[in-house]
Amino acid sequence: MTTMVCALSRPLIVASVLDGARPPDWVEQHQARCLRCQATEARARTTGRSMRNLESVGAAVPPPGLTDSVVSGLDRPESDSQAPAALPWFAVAAGLAAVIVVVRRRRTS
Repeated sequence: MTTMVCALSRPLIVASVLDGARPPDWVEQHQARCLRCQATEARARTTGRSMRNLESVGAAVPPPGLTDSVVSGLDRPESDSQAPAALPWFAVAAGLAAVIVVVRRRRTS
């Protein structure tokens, strides 16, 4: 049952962090006692912070599909092993790092 609640909660948690919308009460109650959903919120905050940093260095928008890949990675059901779940976040981090490098090189040229 908890896995299903987590799967339903995660997109709402991410939306609340990135868009500032308040999630429903049942999501807040679930998140208060679910470590996986608390970790989802922390990852969404980090992603949001990275996206805002991209704007501050001159990148007007994130690369196409970045937000969709982050949300789809969060929507994907997790197995007991955390290694496969770490792969989308590694890919997102690598993509963000590449964009930052490109933007900085353009500014110095």
